[in-house]
Amino acid sequence: MNLLDLPDEILLCILHKMNVVDALYRQSGLHHRLDQLLFDAIYVRELDFTIKSWDSSISPLNDLIIDKVCEKILSRINNKIIKLTIEPYAFERILNNISYPKVSSLSLTNFSSKTLLQHLTGIMIINLNPLNIESILGNDALIQLIVKQITHLNINIIDEIIDETDNNNDQLNVFELILSISKCLIEFTFHQSIKNNHQCLFIDHLSSTNPICSTLTKLDIEINTFDDCLSLLDGRFPSLSHFLVYVNYISSISSDIDKITKLSKLKYFSLTNYISTQFYNDLVVLLIQRMSYLEELRLFLNVIRKDTYEVVDGNNLYNDILIHLSQLKIFQFSIYTYLFNTNVSINDFPSNDDIQRSFNPNRFGQIGS
Repeated sequence: MNLLDLPDEILLCILHKMNVVDALYRQSGLHHRLDQLLFDAIYVRELDFTIKSWDSSISPLNDLIIDKVCEKILSRINNKIIKLTIEPYAFERILNNISYPKVSSLSLTNFSSKTLLQHLTGIMIINLNPLNIESILGNDALIQLIVKQITHLNINIIDEIIDETDNNNDQLNVFELILSISKCLIEFTFHQSIKNNHQCLFIDHLSSTNPICSTLTKLDIEINTFDDCLSLLDGRFPSLSHFLVYVNYISSISSDIDKITKLSKLKYFSLTNYISTQFYNDLVVLLIQRMSYLEELRLFLNVIRKDTYEVVDGNNLYNDILIHLSQLKIFQFSIYTYLFNTNVSINDFPSNDDIQRSFNPNRFGQIGS
């Protein structure tokens, strides 16, 4: 049976199993009926140009795919594309030669901080003065998209090494520059890491306590310290309702934690720590108690407790957190407690059955310990 003997519905099912960019490269121009399906607005609304998304590892073939799609196909579908995913490999060929009037979602993945900053500004900048942002912006397609169109932005930065002399200012510049220039950003995912290392880079403190992105409602970010977490919740994003944060170090902070000001806009909070912390009660619990209007809470934590035999169990969670969150509808958690106590025997520690009983099924449902 010839492929074209199949009905459109089956052909579409086959095409949807393929990466769209790969399908456009291999199947376009073969038959007008296939072209009608390939160039349909629904089919081409999301284009993923990451190399791993198609079945190819040979560099020349990757060039052939990108060259053909950029030169012969994008101009026919550019006004139908809603979402773009791009790597540095093909960045300039995809963005600098054609406009995308309907793109509202953009993912930039596997960029280095310096490379991305250079695309944003056209020059290498170490110290960014927010007062002079307009004077250093580039005038290419990326800037125009971020300033005028992008509502959903996903940035994944991977750097080779930590440059201690740089003080991580490039990362701060990328993050702050994007927030400062965007006019319609609603959801922002900003992840940065060191290659072959679990360490997150510093976001550090933004340069101003004034709101810098009034449209942002969702922020998903990796940061280095709990200070950085607090600085992102101090009023810079007045519309923020969803906050997902991955913290490297939850340790002592540089100033007293605010125990009073309620984070009334926040409806969703997710916190993950990479390195075990001794400051669960002193920092994490106090922050969550300020989120009176939370509807969904997710905690993925490693907690250290010394000179005690109390784990973070159902009683702790209820008394320290749940009674403060009257609007909470969903609570998902995975909390490991590491106990260090040389003054008691192993029999003094709670058993799994003891821990299990602390979770009232009417409050928690089924819990494993």
